Amino acid sequence: MDFDPWTCSFEDAIEFEDKSKNKCLGGNQSPIMQASAVGRANQLKDQVISGDGFSLLAVIRICASHGLVIPTWAVKQYITKYDVILNCRASSWDDAFGKPYQGKHLKKLKQRRDLRYPVYMRVREILSSKSRPPIDKGLFEEVGEHFGIKATYAEELYREGKELMEFKKPAKK
Repeated sequence: MDFDPWTCSFEDAIEFEDKSKNKCLGGNQSPIMQASAVGRANQLKDQVISGDGFSLLAVIRICASHGLVIPTWAVKQYITKYDVILNCRASSWDDAFGKPYQGKHLKKLKQRRDLRYPVYMRVREILSSKSRPPIDKGLFEEVGEHFGIKATYAEELYREGKELMEFKKPAKK
C-alpha cells in the first residue's frame, strides 16, 4: 500500500503508520502528521484561491514543515503574488500578500493558537479514560478549569483542535 497524504483519510494514515516501519520518520513527516497537515492545507484552499496571501503563506509553511509537495493551486497563487513584487508593481510584501493580522488582537489570537491543541488533547485524554464521560458542559468545565478558561471557550478550542486533527478523506472529483 502506497501512502499519499493528499488522498488518504486520517484513519488511512494511522493504519499505514501502524502497519509499516514509517514510524522511524517521526516528527512532522510521519504519515499521521503529513495527513493532518494536508487536512489543514485543504481547509485553507478556498481562502488561498480567493487571494488571501496570509493563508497562502500558511499553506506553504505547512507543506515545507511536513515534507509535502506544494499543491498546484497554491503554487499558482504564490507565483502570481511573488511576480507582483518581482515585476515592481508593489513596493512591499504587504502590498502583494496582505497584512496578516490587520484589525485583530494579537494577544487573543496567540492564546487561541497556543491553547487549542492542548485543550483538544486534554479532552481526548479524559475521553479515553475508563469512565468515558459524556461530551457535555461538565467535561468542558473540567477542561476549562484545568487551563484557567471558561467552559464555552474550552469547547470552542476543542472543536478547533478537532477540526485541525481529525479530518475526513477529501471528496473525489
